[in-house]
Amino acid sequence: MAGVAPQAEAQTTRVRGGEFRQREVRDDTLLRQGRMEAGFSLAGSWIMSSVRRGTETVSQHTVYAVPALVGGYMVLDWLEVRATLGLQYVGTGVGEETGQNDFSGVLTIQALAQADFGLGVGGYAGLGLGGYYGFRNQPSGMPGVAYRFDHAGGVGQVLAGLLVQPGASLMFRGGVRLDLLYGSEWPASDTLGLESSNPFNASVVAELSIAWRFN
Repeated sequence: MAGVAPQAEAQTTRVRGGEFRQREVRDDTLLRQGRMEAGFSLAGSWIMSSVRRGTETVSQHTVYAVPALVGGYMVLDWLEVRATLGLQYVGTGVGEETGQNDFSGVLTIQALAQADFGLGVGGYAGLGLGGYYGFRNQPSGMPGVAYRFDHAGGVGQVLAGLLVQPGASLMFRGGVRLDLLYGSEWPASDTLGLESSNPFNASVVAELSIAWRFN
């Protein structure tokens, strides 16, 4: 009828017996502009090889691990910008001997393009840039004595993988990541006659993360 305002949709539904049932709308959209996430990730790899020492062959191993806190924001329905703050550890050893240990704080900004495959499953690929600062302990050849080197530099990343959202908030990611690190390294003490260097390292790592999405 003219002059009668349309009625808003009721928030409750009357059922038999005079009771009311509350209706709640839940957004299960996998990708949506304005959505945020917070969580943590773990990236790592383990490499083992054999090296020749004189007349014997010994095993050499390298462990690379980067646990990190993660925060992200969907600037578009398909594009997310994430910030990560982590601790990078690189440990090497030869045979039964303790090798060198490398510790660094790492901060990166990532841009991830994402696609929805349906049924709560999607994919992502992107790039990351950042920096690191830390130190490395190098064995001196004398028991219990190690040389310390400080280092700093830049980080480049290439990422790709799958994401799964089993509910409205929980998000899992799993994929591979290429980490490229280039910087400067110098001895912590100038009195030992040790030299500075400009190391470059490339590592392919597996990455898993869990996050909670909101808004």
